[in-house]
Formats: sequence, structure tokens, C-alpha cells
Amino acid sequence: MNTKQMAVISAMIAVSASLSAAPAHAQTSGQAASPAAQQQLGQASFFERVGDWFATVGKSSGEKQVILAERRAKREADDLADQAKKAAAGELPDRVESRPGPAAPGAGASGAQTGGQL
Repeated sequence: MNTKQMAVISAMIAVSASLSAAPAHAQTSGQAASPAAQQQLGQASFFERVGDWFATVGKSSGEKQVILAERRAKREADDLADQAKKAAAGELPDRVESRPGPAAPGAGASGAQTGGQL
């Protein structure tokens, strides 16, 4: 390995170590999260974005869009399956949260999104 590769690997390890600990402000009780926290809930994590980058590096724009859409759909399905398992075990409240998708074309700020409630 050359020094550049070693530096990149060291930086990735340092970032992953710093992100692996739970933040001090993380909620553990059943209280509702703030609107800012709810908005961040649906955003892709750092590791998902890095994986997406590796999956699409060197691809054409059209290929990138297809790959990213497939990966988002798989994550959404996995999230919903995990939530269904927890709900069946009685670990979740009555509503199921999902990741917000891209806004519908022409949908203004008046809200095409329902806030994740079903």
C-alpha cells in the first residue's frame, strides 16, 4: 500500500470511530423527536453515502440514477421489514416511520409529505 492509500484508510477509520458512539443528545425515552431530528431521520447516513459513491464511481449519469434508486428502495424495504418485526414484537408505537422520498414534481412547501405517518 502506498502512503496515500494508508492516509485514506486511516481517515476512514478515524471518522467511523468518531461516528460510532451514540451522540449525547440521542433520545432513549418515548418522547417525540424535534422537527429537525425527524427531518434527519430520513436522510442517508454517512456510510450509506460512501457506499453509494463506491457503487456509482465511474458510471454514467443514467446508470448512477438507476443504481441509487435501487439502493434507496432496498434500504426502504429493509427499514420497513425491521419496523414490522419490531411492531410484531410490541417494541414500536402504533405508527410506522419511513424515509421520505424525493418530493413530487410541482409539490410546493404546502406539503406533499405526510411526515412519515401512515
